[in-house]
Parts: sequence; structure tokens; C-alpha cells
Amino acid sequence: NVMFKPSTEQNKILRDIKRAIMTKKKSTVLISGEKSTGKSSVGRLLSSSVMNDKMYADCIVIEDMTLSSPMVSVNNFLEINKPSEDLFVIMVLNEIEGAWEKTRELKTMPNFCHADDKTTMNNLLDYLADTEHIAVIFTTNSPVGELENEFPEYTKNARIEIKTTFKNVVA
Repeated sequence: NVMFKPSTEQNKILRDIKRAIMTKKKSTVLISGEKSTGKSSVGRLLSSSVMNDKMYADCIVIEDMTLSSPMVSVNNFLEINKPSEDLFVIMVLNEIEGAWEKTRELKTMPNFCHADDKTTMNNLLDYLADTEHIAVIFTTNSPVGELENEFPEYTKNARIEIKTTFKNVVA
């Protein structure tokens, strides 16, 4: 249960995500911004909003996950917490550019969330973008435009449909 009021920026992105959920039953989002702008808390706010609006019977949020952590398996997580008409899954994947940079390294990393090179990262992003009853929130401190220039294959609209920048520090 979230005990704080969303900022104006958080409210706007929550409206955009919920609109996508209502029309497509899913959403992929990239939120850029400096530290303390409230990017990572959007997942919890979305969960409260989804439950308050009775959009789903249950909602689970996984936070503080980075795709560049060894032994992180998105696939395993989604096997255990299967998104469905009754269960909405929200994944907050922080500092996404770290994972994207690692896919450019020549050596493969064992147990790297099934996305240790460009092909498997593309496959993972497509899988997340195509899965219903899920919202994936990627966060970054880098500007959106910078990531779009550096990682056009990962940031294209078919993979990440909503992109925004938070400018204001949340009190």
C-alpha cells in the first residue's frame, strides 16, 4: 500500500500506462531522470492504482531488479508469477543501459537473464513487449534521446512504447 501522493510527472505516466493497459493489456515504459525524481516508485504507484480501479484481482511488483545482475532470470520470474486475467505483473528494471552496454561485450556472461548478447536482448525485449497482463518499467539516469541514439535497436517504439523524462525531485 503506497502511503505517498504521486507527483505531477508520476500521475501523467500512470495515466499513460493505464490507458495502454486498458487498450492492449500491457505496457512498456522508459523513464529517464536524475536520482530522486521518483522513477523507481512508479511500479508501486501503478500497482495501487490498478488494484484501486479493480482492473485485476491481484497485482505483483518486482522492483530493484537489473538485467545486468548475474543469476537474474526474467523467464523464471514470469514462470512463477504468470501474468493472467487475474494477475497483473509489474516489473521495474533499473539502470537499463547497464544491461544494454553489457550485450556489446564480446564475452558471453553465463546466467545473464537469457540476454547476454544483442540477439538474446532483442528477443527478451520482444517477449516483454508482447506479453499481456504485464507492465515493464525501465529506468535510467541517461537522457532518453541519448539512449535512442546509442541503442536504437532496443528503444524502438515496438519494444518501448512510452518514453518520458522526470525533471522534478520528489520530496
